[in-house]
Amino acid sequence: MIMFGNILRLRKIILTFARFGLLVYLQRIPSFRRLIPRRLKQEAQLPEGLRKALESLGPAFIKIGQILSTRVDILPPEIINELSKLQDRVEPVPFEEIEGELKREMGEKYSHVESIDREPVASASLAQVHRGRIDGMDVVFKVKRPGVEKLIHQDLNILFYIARILSRFSETSWVKPLEIYREFREFILREMNFLNEGKTMKVIRRIIGRDERIIIPEVLEEYTTENLIVMEYIEGKKISELENPEEIIEPVVECWMKQIFDIGVFHADPHPGNFLVKDGKIVLLDFGLTGRLDTVTRQVLSSIVSAVIDMDTFHIYRVFYELGIIKSTFPVVDFELEAREMIDTYLNTPLEEIRILPLYQRISSTLRRMEVKLPGNLLLLGKTLVQIEGICRELKPDFVLGIHLKPYLEKMYLRSFLPLRAGKDISVIMRDTKEVIHSFPRIIYFFRALLERGRIPMEIEGLKEAIQALEYAANTLAIGLIVAAVIIGSTFIMRPSPKLAPLGLIGYFIAGVFGIWFLYRIIRYRRF
Repeated sequence: MIMFGNILRLRKIILTFARFGLLVYLQRIPSFRRLIPRRLKQEAQLPEGLRKALESLGPAFIKIGQILSTRVDILPPEIINELSKLQDRVEPVPFEEIEGELKREMGEKYSHVESIDREPVASASLAQVHRGRIDGMDVVFKVKRPGVEKLIHQDLNILFYIARILSRFSETSWVKPLEIYREFREFILREMNFLNEGKTMKVIRRIIGRDERIIIPEVLEEYTTENLIVMEYIEGKKISELENPEEIIEPVVECWMKQIFDIGVFHADPHPGNFLVKDGKIVLLDFGLTGRLDTVTRQVLSSIVSAVIDMDTFHIYRVFYELGIIKSTFPVVDFELEAREMIDTYLNTPLEEIRILPLYQRISSTLRRMEVKLPGNLLLLGKTLVQIEGICRELKPDFVLGIHLKPYLEKMYLRSFLPLRAGKDISVIMRDTKEVIHSFPRIIYFFRALLERGRIPMEIEGLKEAIQALEYAANTLAIGLIVAAVIIGSTFIMRPSPKLAPLGLIGYFIAGVFGIWFLYRIIRYRRF
């Protein structure tokens, strides 16, 4: 149940969505309908209205928009494209409030600050960035906005309430609002802790530091906290300020390919505002949104690439099934037909003709049709590749990312055949086999014990719905009997003496009200 203190915020959220043309969708949900003034009438304005509403509602909703922009498995392309335009820019907080936050976070260390600019370099919904100087070093201070943490926690409570309501309307759907909420909650809480961003920058800087084409600012860990990150200031130019921007296409692509395929940790928000160019080198900024490709995910990608090259569609199905991202009820034949058609379309097409965006949209629509739910890290990977190609195509309209992906995909494919990799795979298989053999006697003993007790747990598909239907029928019968009993009882009370007539009439009234109420419940909710 939502707390009373959040009701006003919830009403503001609903009215904001209504103001941007989303009223028609909100009115379909009974729990929201009573919070919307009846005088409001308007036409639907998706998807632009959704983006504007999220931008208007602040950090939590901007972040959920960023998460939803990666969910090509549940949202159509037109909404994905619009959400990718989300702008996280807000009016700056007065410098005095930012200075107060700095003093609170740094404590006695604030005396090391030699200067700080009053005007911010950037102002976003979660944090504000100011240039300054500390211990003789030019730095930038990324400070969490005052009061933003309280607002985000309030919005998280409201979003949980909304997700619970929406889940009632999607009980039979493969889209799970509560799962999306948990994914979003984990993401925004991680991003709110600036220590995480500092650690990510440190890891990538350490691994990629030898590459002279990529620059990652140094984080001053002694001054960094959950609410403040201090890093070196690096002067650079935006893409729009370059005389010959085509020259930086190669460094940009190599920068992200190296992060994705060699390091396994990558900057997942590569829009032009998040990197600069200095002497032909790429300076990466704002690591709030990062993706990771762990060993398992890389093996999955390698396995899928191998299956595509070998035209083995059943192997792709098996990979998806083992990951638990495709329903066991989805026909294998249908999956193979869809996969075969897509492979036939693209495998024989020259790489210089394959654009990432149309391919990504084709894969997305196919996955939605097959109700396949990809892991979040793969969705972020797809979104990042689309953004990289988009940036480069703005600089060079005939640019195609597929050519640059080829050597990395080939390396990934060949890596799976290395003796060391094969040795590790055999070791894992032997370990798993040993565990199965070791646990087999216990499984047999447990199964025998259940047989002796006559208690074998079984799961019958549709049994839960059948029980609910029986409970509904029983409730209906019970209410009907009660109403009938009240009517009959009232009749018997009125017959012996006219003095008891009022009591009988009261019984009739109660039975009538009860019957009308129950009939209303059946018609409106189709259940008791």
